[in-house]
Amino acid sequence: DLHYPLRRQRQMCIRDSSILEMREFWAHSLKTALFAKFLADHHSKKQQLTSAFISGLLHDIGRLIMYTKAPDLARAAALLAKSNQTNEVDAETLIFGFNHAELGGALLEMWKIPSSIQNAATFHHQPELSIIDKEETNIIYLANKLAHIDTTSVEAIDTCRLSEDKIWEAIDLPFGVITPVSDKVNEEFDQTYALFFS
Repeated sequence: DLHYPLRRQRQMCIRDSSILEMREFWAHSLKTALFAKFLADHHSKKQQLTSAFISGLLHDIGRLIMYTKAPDLARAAALLAKSNQTNEVDAETLIFGFNHAELGGALLEMWKIPSSIQNAATFHHQPELSIIDKEETNIIYLANKLAHIDTTSVEAIDTCRLSEDKIWEAIDLPFGVITPVSDKVNEEFDQTYALFFS
């Protein structure tokens, strides 16, 4: 879901997932990390969420491995998901026997990265399965969702119906925080992206 140009990215709630380009991969990872950081800054337990930015930056590391080591299988899974026969995670599990979130979590565990970062990677698509570090996992789930949608206006955010996501009920954050957080993320993302990719 990372092959569209950034301008087109902002026009879609959910993007296609057939080709992984490095620039788009890191753009998505950076945007997720920024959303995670600023959401954590507004959380009542922000002192316990200091790794949120790193968790956001590394949440999709398993996807990078899949496309690097087995690009044909990764594309087959992406095409299966694109055909609307199943979602991305289930498509990967069908093709590989595991999904990119599980792979990323396992890699971070092997590297002995802190458990909160491992857990966020493992469960960033299924935060309800997380047993430990639930606040950070929920934040990465929401940050990943926000990084995939147009957050330049309240109307655009409402179109994607994020307010109906049950994770908002499980986290100590008001839905209204999205607007100021999105403004800050979009500002910092543009500056940082330009620094690396202009």
